[in-house]
Parts: sequence; C-alpha cells; structure tokens
Amino acid sequence: MRWRRWHLWLGWFTGTQMLVWTLTGLYMVVMDLNFIHGKPLVDAHPYPLAWRPDYVAPADLKLPPSARQLTLTTRLGHPVYEVLADSGPSLLDATNGLPFLLGPEDMGSLAKGYYQGDGQLVELRQIRDQAPRELGNRALPVWQARFDDSYDTTLYLSDQTGTLLTQRHRYWRWFDVAWMLHIMDYQERERIDLPWLRLFSLAGLLLAASGCLLWLRTHFKSSAE
Repeated sequence: MRWRRWHLWLGWFTGTQMLVWTLTGLYMVVMDLNFIHGKPLVDAHPYPLAWRPDYVAPADLKLPPSARQLTLTTRLGHPVYEVLADSGPSLLDATNGLPFLLGPEDMGSLAKGYYQGDGQLVELRQIRDQAPRELGNRALPVWQARFDDSYDTTLYLSDQTGTLLTQRHRYWRWFDVAWMLHIMDYQERERIDLPWLRLFSLAGLLLAASGCLLWLRTHFKSSAE
C-alpha cells in the first residue's frame, strides 16, 4: 500500500505538468517552423545594386570612424548606402552622400512593401521605450506596423534604416507561450536548465519507475497465488 500511495502522490505532483508538456510539445511539433517565423508573410530580401558613375564613390563618403560594413541597396526605389557602425546603422543617399532620412510615411510604405499578406495596415507607431517582449533584445527605437489579417501580423522596422528587424503573428505568440510552459522558464523563456524543470523531470522518472515496480510486484504476487 505504501508504494501505491507514493505512486499516487507522484502522479498528482507531476501529472499536470506532464499534460502541459504533452500539449505544448504537440503544438510545437505540428506547427511548421518556417510559418512560425513568419517567412511566408513577408519579403524583405536585400537587393544589392551595382555601382554607377553617377553615384558617390564609397571613398568620398563621410562615414563614421567605426563603420565596418557598407552596402549599396535601395529604399523606396532610391539608391542608398546602408552603413553599419558601432554607433548604429544609418543610410546615406548614393546620389549625393547626404543622410537619407525616413519619416512615418516612408516607414508605412516600407512596411506595406515587406508585407505579403492580404490585410491592411491599421496601425503604425514608433516605439522609443518599453519594447514588447516579442521584439526581443533589439535596440530601440523601432517602428511597429500592425496589419488586420487573420494572423494579427506585426512587423518591426529599424528606426534608422527601415530594415525589417522581425515579424510576429498570432501563431508565433502561441508558440512562444507553449515554449515558455514547456521549458518552465516563465520570465526570460530561454533557459532549459532551471531547477524546477529538473525536479519535475526527475519526479516523472520516479513515477515511471514506481509504476514499473508496482506492476512487477502485482505480477509476481498474482503468479505466486
């Protein structure tokens, strides 16, 4: 009776979390990761340009001292240099070398260009502080563009360059919650070595072992009778 009582209490202790593991694991396995990452909903591939004589030569640009990468591309159909530096990214007009600044209307046009769904842009706002958790550790400020499709798609664009930083949607958010519950990291949602995860894993192992022992004991007892 004592073994059965321990087994019962272990079952109550671990049962709910095992159900959570099963349901969240099933969701994460069934969902296509390419869709979860939002790839079918956007097209933000960079399209490098070939340099032309009427563009400012890279050697003649006024670049930050810490500039480490220079890419000739386009923004809104206009040739620009995208500069990556320790101080942050920026754009320079390829036709005159001056800073290429983007306003709210430009950000809205870029977001619509990146978006490949069937919804309409319903909200565009600049986020300077208190970034949504789904943005991760990306630097602020950013622009958030929300679309009214069935996925509740949200795009995040760089404030300086208009580059698409990431895309989120309803099923990604559910996946994020499922991952949180699965690894039992309810804050950062990154660590898989937390003590309570190990505790419940060990309890599950003990539950299985005690179940096997009970079965063996019952089996041999019945054979002896």
